[in-house]
Amino acid sequence: AEKYVVYRAVLTNGTWSNWSAVQTVNSTKTSWVDVDVEKGVTYKYATSAIVKGVETAYANDTSITFTPVVTSLATPNVTIKNTAKGISVNWNAVENAESYIVYRSVYNASTKKWSKWAGIKTGVTGTSFVDGTVKLGTSYKYTVRAVNGDVKSDYVGSSSLKYNVVPTVKISNTATGVKVAWSTAANATGYTVYR
Repeated sequence: AEKYVVYRAVLTNGTWSNWSAVQTVNSTKTSWVDVDVEKGVTYKYATSAIVKGVETAYANDTSITFTPVVTSLATPNVTIKNTAKGISVNWNAVENAESYIVYRSVYNASTKKWSKWAGIKTGVTGTSFVDGTVKLGTSYKYTVRAVNGDVKSDYVGSSSLKYNVVPTVKISNTATGVKVAWSTAANATGYTVYR
């Protein structure tokens, strides 16, 4: 063979297009990557060889629907904040991510050291998670990795945050005085009311 010709047909609304030559390849190569494709569109390919200036017949290969193979994922940007139910971890959606893993590091006040990153929630399909296992007065850091099959993104830890939630307070008049009501705080052992 002096060279090869690659033909392609495209499936549109249930009908295949005519074969068209999309690439001529040097005889030293036996593969070629078609980058002029769209995600979710179905294609089929065939090749012919040119031998002594004469092109051989070509036969079509099986069809394939283009789905990009994910080899890397962007690193999510993570923000954290205190809520009445725990520390809320939020991040941006990452293209091609199927799920996310949330990691946490805890500050040990006695040793003055941070723990190693530990996965506390896997298979998260949204872009937020509330860690309700935090303890009042303890500092935490969080990070998130995007996941697609065996591919995982890098991760960048958030700044530290001490869990010391301020309950939401509501006040109202009653026949006997002012009623003070508040939201519950995760793991609180009691509440102090100030006036």
